[in-house]
Amino acid sequence: MNITHIRNATQLITYAGKRLLIDPMLAPKGAYPGFPGTAYAERRNPTVELPVDVNTLLDADAVIVTHTHDDHWDRAAAELIAIDKPIYVQNDRDAALLRSQGFSNLTVMTDATFFGDIQITKTHGGQHGTDRAYAVPELAERLGEACGVVLRHPDEKTLYLAGDTIWRDDVAAAKAPAGRGGAERGLCPRHWFWAHYYGAGGCAQRSFPAAAGKHCSDPYGGD
Repeated sequence: MNITHIRNATQLITYAGKRLLIDPMLAPKGAYPGFPGTAYAERRNPTVELPVDVNTLLDADAVIVTHTHDDHWDRAAAELIAIDKPIYVQNDRDAALLRSQGFSNLTVMTDATFFGDIQITKTHGGQHGTDRAYAVPELAERLGEACGVVLRHPDEKTLYLAGDTIWRDDVAAAKAPAGRGGAERGLCPRHWFWAHYYGAGGCAQRSFPAAAGKHCSDPYGGD
């Protein structure tokens, strides 16, 4: 297994001999305006350039899109990735979006999806914010759904990608022993984010708190 963090949520993971591109945001630095209604909305995105040649990422064997917010699936990804590339998405809504962009080799992830002999398990219950935030319809629509994934293969450690989520019981359950459908003791790489949405009844934080560090192995240091 080899995990390369590209930027934001984008990762290139070599797992069981396959190269998996996770949540591709491929545009040049500053291509998009900041997210309206957030703290630091004046900052354009992406905030840094890609650290590798984009063709290195486009050569991946498959793509996993945990959700279709612009910082996980952007216009550049839709324009640059081959339309017949195997792409795994969280639900029918995201599949319909990518299908409308011309992609044809789409799979909606389930509890037991396979790419070759790699098992991909969609995890449930991830949220960009608190239950209180999701109780506000306008915020709930904006925050949207997001999933995580667990990768398994007999020759590899189990790998849990939590995706965009605060720490919740459902996230903890995804780390439960294998007999309960969880990820066992393996690796849980995480990207840190601390976005704040304002309006519609208050501030909704999109964060993955430090408490998660007590439960996940961090390939970039710490445990």
